[in-house]
Amino acid sequence: MSSCAQLPSNTSRNMGYSVLEAETADEACLMLRANGRIGVVFTDIELPGRMTGFDLARRIGREHTDVRALLTSGHVAPAQLQGRQLVTKPYALDEVERQLRGLVHCS
Repeated sequence: MSSCAQLPSNTSRNMGYSVLEAETADEACLMLRANGRIGVVFTDIELPGRMTGFDLARRIGREHTDVRALLTSGHVAPAQLQGRQLVTKPYALDEVERQLRGLVHCS
């Protein structure tokens, strides 16, 4: 995992949250099934594997209604979001913190 990808994880840890990291959406889905204490999933829209971040967010909405999804991308049209929350890249870590805190308090 690149150091750029680790920035949100490190920020979340510094905020006092436990962090699980998945390389693919399929791996994230397995983690969600195995761990009932996940409150927020922070994911890029472009992911390795067969599912995108949009696919993952839709699946979370169907199968894990108590979990919130926060998407990130450097190039996405607002119409693609379908009401989902997005942190645009390059993102400021304080914006990631603000959005995560808001989602954690909603879950």
